[in-house]
Amino acid sequence: MRDVTDAEVAQFETNGWAHLAGLISPRQAIDLRERAVAWMGSDRTASSPAGFVNAPTLDLRDRTLSSQDARFAAVARCQQLGANAARLLGRDSGIRLMVDSLGVKWPAGEDVQSSGTAWHQDNSRPVDRSCCTFWIALDEVTPDQGSLQFYSGSHALGSLGHGPVDSAGLQVDQWPRLSTLEVSKPHHLMPGDATVHHTFTVHGAPANHGTDPRWAYIVSLMPADSRYLCWPYTIFDDLELAPFEEFDRPRFPVIYQPAHT
Repeated sequence: MRDVTDAEVAQFETNGWAHLAGLISPRQAIDLRERAVAWMGSDRTASSPAGFVNAPTLDLRDRTLSSQDARFAAVARCQQLGANAARLLGRDSGIRLMVDSLGVKWPAGEDVQSSGTAWHQDNSRPVDRSCCTFWIALDEVTPDQGSLQFYSGSHALGSLGHGPVDSAGLQVDQWPRLSTLEVSKPHHLMPGDATVHHTFTVHGAPANHGTDPRWAYIVSLMPADSRYLCWPYTIFDDLELAPFEEFDRPRFPVIYQPAHT
């Protein structure tokens, strides 16, 4: 895991997202993809170690990879990743792992869906602080395979009302200021390349129109002093957190703590 650069921090501050070439090594990325393929099985119906059944959905996610596999944990719980998140978010705070997931889209035209991901913000999570999500390519991801795109600068608009129980995506035509912002082009990512985006950055992904699956590892991080905002969300619902309680649970380990604390 490498440090983010000054230029990448500046891009994140300006646009609400940044392109991080070579965040992890190509060999490490390919190893993670091979492990994910082995879990899923050639017929795409095998269960993962966490019991997730690889049903024919458009975005296949196992939200407990780092708790099940040390190779994924080496990325998601890496102290350097946490330090990068703190720097990008503009405050040298402790950082917790919120959730890590495997994002796969199969090629269109096969026996599974490969639809695009609707424009949305990540503000459906009941967390009171700005957070960030790293989207790491585990294989070469070409533009026609559906890499993420972003409304650059949209994080400055704050919450656009994608509520905690609404999963349909933003109605972007209801927000005229979005039309004044540039939409980033789909990235061509090599294994180990990544993008990172802010909670409020409007983002989405086209369908996979390529010939190969799109493989990505998604890691969302939050400041360690974040507090719970009380609305339903899958990964928090069974914890019985009190309103405005910190997420001090084993499920959300602190992966980075600044030296001055």
